Amino acid sequence: LNGAILGMSRAEVRKKFDEIVAFAEVDKFLDTPVKRYSSGMYVRLAFAVAAHLEPEILIVDEVLAVGDAEFQKKCLGKMDEVSRRQGRTVLFVSHNMSAIAQLANRVVLLDGGSVSFDGPAREAIAAYLAKRTRRELYIGPHDEDYASPHVARAEVVTSGSDGLQHFGEPLDIKVWVRHPQCLPGGHLGVQIIDQSQIPVTTVYAYPPDCVFGTKPGTTLIEFHVPSVRLNIGRFYLRIWVTGPPGAQVCEIVEACDFEVVRHDFLSWWTPQHCAYHEEFSLKVVSYNGARTTADRIAEMETLPES
Repeated sequence: LNGAILGMSRAEVRKKFDEIVAFAEVDKFLDTPVKRYSSGMYVRLAFAVAAHLEPEILIVDEVLAVGDAEFQKKCLGKMDEVSRRQGRTVLFVSHNMSAIAQLANRVVLLDGGSVSFDGPAREAIAAYLAKRTRRELYIGPHDEDYASPHVARAEVVTSGSDGLQHFGEPLDIKVWVRHPQCLPGGHLGVQIIDQSQIPVTTVYAYPPDCVFGTKPGTTLIEFHVPSVRLNIGRFYLRIWVTGPPGAQVCEIVEACDFEVVRHDFLSWWTPQHCAYHEEFSLKVVSYNGARTTADRIAEMETLPES
């Protein structure tokens, strides 16, 4: 392992050895030659060494592509410490939009080896995502002889351009249902699916609150979400059309993907942390002067319920 710690004097190695091993979480493999490490272990060790070198400029290239969520969190925390607390420069190369939003105050966007944007993180993220292929709009195949109810068109309208949805901002979903014949008791459901193909939440148009399909034609149904509370990540829609409960499903369509980003103190959360952020209120209650466990129990028993 000592042979892997390059660029440091022996005194620095002795001083920081335990910190590096603890950060990289390779203490169980100290007697294993580094050449036998997996790619993930090697990157862990490399980042730990680089972060403890105390360089004036720390260059980090896609380190978040490996490791579990906790290690990625440690890496982000260490880079933030190096940059904000130690006043050093971090050159962070990544495709992780949430990590960039958290760490960077200036972003350089490269396209074909040339600089296509140089400026604030939020604008750079929007420019990057605008270049990616997205499917915010779905148009179903048109067949006059197809009599079964089906999705003729679907669209997701995000708060930002090119399928970029900012946390806490409104989102609109539009679905055109074509029903060449009457659809008594018509039901329309729209699931929002995360990047692990897990349904996160659902919006729906069910009788008696929403009645459609009473006459042949095409019905446009619009869903408005006033404040999106999905965690960061990519999502898409799963849309289904059916008749009354128990009836056969007429059609299921998967379409209209979008990406949720946020720029506050929780921007470092990965999709593995959760899928949704619930609204809540909290109250911090401080207990002072309790000297023993019995004292604490007695105090708590005298407190009014709230």
